[in-house]
Amino acid sequence: MVQKPSFKDVLKIPTSWQLAIMWFGVSTVVWGLISWMPPYLVDVRGFDLMSMSMLTSIPALAGAVGVILGGQLIKSLLMGKEKYLAIISFIIMIVSLYLLFNAPSVSLVIIYQSICMFFHGPIVATIFSLPHRIFSKNVIGSTFGMINLGGMIGAFLAPMVMGYLIEVFNGVYASAFFYIIACAILGIIAAAGLKSNSTPSNEAEQEPQNLETV
Repeated sequence: MVQKPSFKDVLKIPTSWQLAIMWFGVSTVVWGLISWMPPYLVDVRGFDLMSMSMLTSIPALAGAVGVILGGQLIKSLLMGKEKYLAIISFIIMIVSLYLLFNAPSVSLVIIYQSICMFFHGPIVATIFSLPHRIFSKNVIGSTFGMINLGGMIGAFLAPMVMGYLIEVFNGVYASAFFYIIACAILGIIAAAGLKSNSTPSNEAEQEPQNLETV
């Protein structure tokens, strides 16, 4: 009989930490933008509320498309190379965020935000597809719990930390954008540590094997 590992045991699996940190970085960016783009567009870019509500739906749509295409790309071409897809996507997100708050026009702000949201999709696809391929069934539930905890922490902290930074720096939004960029960089570091050749024959049998008692 196989005993299910405790959450403490799951903490010993490096990949679960890496995926949780990646999800923390992505959630920080996504929820940071969701929380603070509306006041940024109104206060800094001079948008009216009606125009803002119409244009801010474009990045959300881009994000949904990115998740779908990211999943298809992993399934068809990049299985086993997810770490590289995640790293490239993080880099594009960071560049887009930097260009966003330096953009000379509102239209470019929306374009850069849409690019950022689109490329969060492949990272999300990586985070939630990789465990199914590399972890055994007796640890995958606990692993997803840990990964989601990382995302929840990012989503919880982003609005508060960004608001605090904006207040401390007297309404300068650049400080808040640099916070979410820093969290995205943390995601790159975590993604770089993933095993590029993780397959069911190695990590799923080697890491979780130590957690099973037959």
